[in-house]
Amino acid sequence: MDNSSESRFKEESGADPGRYPGHEHVGGGSIYLQSSERVESGDQVTEIPTSEPVRVPLLPPLQADWAVFILLWPFGALVSALRRLGMPGTKTVICLFCLYFGFVFIYGDPYRDQTTDSARYARELIDAHAHPLPLDQLVTLLYKPKTDLVDIYQPLLTWIVSLFTGDPRVLFALYAGIFGLFWAQNIWLVHSRIGPITGWFLFLFLGAFAMINPVWNINGVRMWTAGQIYIFGILLWFFEGKKAGLLWSSLSILVHFSFSFPVVLFFIYFLLPGNLFLWFLFFAATSFVREIDLKVVRELLDYLPDIFRDRLEGYTSENYARSLMKTEMRMPLYVQLSEKVANAIVYLWASVLFLTRREWGAFSPELKKLFGFALFMGGFAQVVSLIPSGLRFIVIAHSLFYAAFIPVIANLPSKPSFNLLKAVTVPLLVYFIFFNVRMGFDFIGILTFLGNPLVALISPEHSPLIELVKIFF
Repeated sequence: MDNSSESRFKEESGADPGRYPGHEHVGGGSIYLQSSERVESGDQVTEIPTSEPVRVPLLPPLQADWAVFILLWPFGALVSALRRLGMPGTKTVICLFCLYFGFVFIYGDPYRDQTTDSARYARELIDAHAHPLPLDQLVTLLYKPKTDLVDIYQPLLTWIVSLFTGDPRVLFALYAGIFGLFWAQNIWLVHSRIGPITGWFLFLFLGAFAMINPVWNINGVRMWTAGQIYIFGILLWFFEGKKAGLLWSSLSILVHFSFSFPVVLFFIYFLLPGNLFLWFLFFAATSFVREIDLKVVRELLDYLPDIFRDRLEGYTSENYARSLMKTEMRMPLYVQLSEKVANAIVYLWASVLFLTRREWGAFSPELKKLFGFALFMGGFAQVVSLIPSGLRFIVIAHSLFYAAFIPVIANLPSKPSFNLLKAVTVPLLVYFIFFNVRMGFDFIGILTFLGNPLVALISPEHSPLIELVKIFF
């Protein structure tokens, strides 16, 4: 690659608003940059265009002006970077914004708030800092003798931070920064499969993909960080064929032990025939499993190993199920509607991809395999949803579906019927995005949009946006 191409690449890693010169899709974290070779023949010099892959790092360096921008106004830098999603530096901006987001995250009162996990995490940090736990006793935080389960990520990170500070803002900044690292990679991996976004439909679909598991989900940091790590591994495997994807997806177990379930499914998938018809039939059939009595599930627990049965018994108890049912009944109508909207989008486009599989399967065999795994995972997620907390795995399955939907939609030829489906989907996507943003209002403050790290250090403001909204509406 010549010097001019290298300089253009460096510019794109920073603040250059343009897209890659000679940008061609190669998937995952790689792109091709057009360059040229000088061939001398006698007195003549000929330049022959060539292409070579350039690996985009996990966190590309930012130019000084972008670094200053994100320090002065993190949210403004994020919005500006999202307008240039093809720029590798966008990943870094997203991650840095998440770091700031965590610092101003509204985690609630550590000793009064009994409704959020984040308040409990804050309380654990404060107590750990006030009463330091010796290193030789750290295992008591990581190992649960009753269930024989290992829970490493959240207790270990809390313990490390407690050695230096009892400020929950630092803890949540690290939570959000790590979450954002994988969130940004997953958005980048999907976007790299489609190239420049033309039209609002793909933009909305990619935005909805990001909103399936957004950064304010650090309220439940274990489950949802594990989700981002798992998706990262899956996309690395299917999009780039990297064996490291198997490792990354498996590491999600260390963040939340329940991910042993999707990890095992990932390995089982490769032992089974890759027949899209069978997987679609399986996914469609399992759509009706919610009608099964929970007692049937409890009876099936007897056939599971003790390590799983002990944990699942708590999630399938009558008291736990009743408490969740009461909570769901008290939910506003727009919350109940959101699940139906999310499912409608997935069922609609899963059907479209299945019916058009001969049109797109030839040019993208890796997407065909990813779509097959999404159907496989989605079917089992619907079965697991019989367990009250098992609904969370449907969110993971939806991320896989969207990762397959978006590249296929970007490459399928336009047809009148296809355009009609897009028109039907747009309001569903808009509703889905707005709903998830609304859910974030419980944890987002005004400093998220208008502040910066310096202001956040000295500002006492710690009120969620939802309280401000309630004042005016």
